[in-house]
Amino acid sequence: MNKVLILDPVCRFVYGHHYPTTKSLLNSFPDKSCYVAIHRKASSAIKFDDDVTVWNWPDVRTLSRRIFKWVEHTAHYRSVARSRNAKAMLHFAQSAQLGANDTIIFHTAWPHQAGSLAMFAQKLGRDGPAMHFRVIGESAREDLIQEYEAGLSLLAKAARELPNLHLYSETVEMGIKLETSYGFPPVRQWLTPMNIRDGALTAKTDPQDCFVVGMLGGKRKEQGTDLIPDIVRSLAEGQQRTGVRRIRILLQKPAGLDSDSRGSDEAMRFMASLEQLELSDMLELDFLDPELSSAAFADAIGRSHVLVLPYDIHSYRSRGSGMIIEAAMCGTPVVVTKGFAMADWQEIAGSPAASNIGEYADAILAVAQNYQRYRDGAVKAGQAMRHVMAERIEKIRAGSC
Repeated sequence: MNKVLILDPVCRFVYGHHYPTTKSLLNSFPDKSCYVAIHRKASSAIKFDDDVTVWNWPDVRTLSRRIFKWVEHTAHYRSVARSRNAKAMLHFAQSAQLGANDTIIFHTAWPHQAGSLAMFAQKLGRDGPAMHFRVIGESAREDLIQEYEAGLSLLAKAARELPNLHLYSETVEMGIKLETSYGFPPVRQWLTPMNIRDGALTAKTDPQDCFVVGMLGGKRKEQGTDLIPDIVRSLAEGQQRTGVRRIRILLQKPAGLDSDSRGSDEAMRFMASLEQLELSDMLELDFLDPELSSAAFADAIGRSHVLVLPYDIHSYRSRGSGMIIEAAMCGTPVVVTKGFAMADWQEIAGSPAASNIGEYADAILAVAQNYQRYRDGAVKAGQAMRHVMAERIEKIRAGSC
């Protein structure tokens, strides 16, 4: 391998996981000529090493948007956009003058991007560079399932025909679904580091003095936003029963509070529901900004004794969460929804799971009362993840995928 091109059209801001993931992957190839293609309106705060060549996606029609933007357009628009995306990626590969000994990485592919990736791969052909595409989700919209199934099937066909096209998923569950539902050849698991990358574990304060609960990340419906006020209320009631002395909840506020966006009403209702809670002085809500830098986000995870992920099981039965990875990397236990994907890592960590409000509160308090046990499990999971991450990068570098 001589050159590496990373395609990340959603990388626009320094917060979120796209920028730190792309930057971390680039840092994994310090001895190679590196190229990266990012969002057409990427923030000026996004910085890469001086020897990295940075390109921007050319225009809005060739931007592989997130799913909720993509579906606002007509089927014809989406069809044209898929073709333009494939042409844009081909342009980047040609501009980098990539050959058979080089590598292309698309680390976060959603189902609406599968058709573009299939066309792109077929254009490069079996004599082109090694291609490593990671699919992390599937459509939950009934009206677009057939369209996305067609794209995923095209990507599966390309992978069966091209020995230099390697497909990955974030979870074992997603890999199995891609293989059984869409005819993918064997799909490997690929975990990518994000905000927390180094090998040093985050030191924790004494949980007996103040137990810190992290409710971090986006506040979307599929991530259990509607459950949070009731979980907090149930936690306050359980705190009195179990004798846990002090609890501080680090709660990242929802986006849209200071705007006229369509999500602002939901954000304000969420905050109002929390303000109406009658909490004792021994349970404190510590609100964090909706958008945190990588350092601030990593700090919040490190300060937390446990992260709570009350995600909707229908959305996350096979799809993973970067929060699981971030938590394990710094040895922070998690409480997850029963049936949540990434079961292999939860089993290593011994993560408690819940399916209703009371169970979430009980699981959080169980971690507080048996903290060293759950901390040790999280550390063990983090060590295993680091090994898998390093092994995957080494195989990509060696071309032995």
